Amino acid sequence: MQNISISSKSLNIIISFFAAILFFQIMSLLTSVTQGHSIYWFFHVFGGGSGGIVYLKMTMYTAFTFGLLELWEQHKLLLRENEYQKLDILPRQDQQVLLPAQVEDIKLNIIRLEQSGLRYVMLDFTKKATTQFRNNLNISDTIQVLDGEFESTQTKHEGNLEMVRYLIQTVPMLGFIGTIVELTSALQLIGTGTLKDLENVRMAMSGAFDATVVALTLTMVLTYFYHRYIGQLDMFFGEMKSFIYENLISRIYQKPK
Repeated sequence: MQNISISSKSLNIIISFFAAILFFQIMSLLTSVTQGHSIYWFFHVFGGGSGGIVYLKMTMYTAFTFGLLELWEQHKLLLRENEYQKLDILPRQDQQVLLPAQVEDIKLNIIRLEQSGLRYVMLDFTKKATTQFRNNLNISDTIQVLDGEFESTQTKHEGNLEMVRYLIQTVPMLGFIGTIVELTSALQLIGTGTLKDLENVRMAMSGAFDATVVALTLTMVLTYFYHRYIGQLDMFFGEMKSFIYENLISRIYQKPK
């Protein structure tokens, strides 16, 4: 599985920024159109506000969109890796047994495929397993090495989502910052007591809680897709491990000592 390149991340940031602007503009337009209707509050929460709260919401939208794009990039790589099941590398016939020489042939076949430009995580795992078995002809040692490779590789791919985990924690903080800023503005207006200032206080208080609602909503959605991908990643490695164990490890014939 490949890492996302820097150019791809930069493109995702640019797309996220303009998507955030477009989304906010659409919400603002719908806010003005639906004024006086029951659905007005929903559009106002996501597209209303003025001053700093607008920039804060746009920042949250940008972070949210970037997180989704990062998850989508990783998901596409996972879909590609799942194509390993189409490869005719390991035997799948019932009761077929592999002799040490046939295990070596599997490794040589994988090397030829990799030299032709075909790269899959499954091929790498299978090559390491066949290499380990060739070294000492011991299935137990081969299983131990393979388990270690599975664990370290899965940890590495989960590490590719560190930025998404950071954004999941950051978006609520941005919402709380917006709440504090708006509440501070409201408190500064309370002392005058004029009707106009009291109306501004009401609007500032509403904007403060709007920021929190937006932040928590975006966080819930992003967290859902994050854990959905983690579940898919766990299933991918679990199925691939079973595939290699069933079609390679369990078929190897080891002479009794």
